[in-house]
Amino acid sequence: MSEKKFRDYQKKTMGENYLKSKYKQEVIKRIYRRYYTKYPEETRNLINVIRKYKDAEFIHPLLLGGSVNKRNLQLIDSRTNFLLIKQIWEQVKN
Repeated sequence: MSEKKFRDYQKKTMGENYLKSKYKQEVIKRIYRRYYTKYPEETRNLINVIRKYKDAEFIHPLLLGGSVNKRNLQLIDSRTNFLLIKQIWEQVKN
């Protein structure tokens, strides 16, 4: 990866963690508001699963030209996310 491309990537990712964290919290709030009154136990269980095992990640990765916005985010299993990021880095390095 060229120096310029890496600097551009760094600029894009400055607010990335904040955006991901905010997105995850918004999803949890929407689930809580929609389902808690009818299904309190199931809602708590789902929220716990999201907090422990899900990551907010970009659908189109930033390294591959994706944009930094909420429309490009999704919740994905943490293990799957780790494997995808590892695979992308291997391709970008070569």
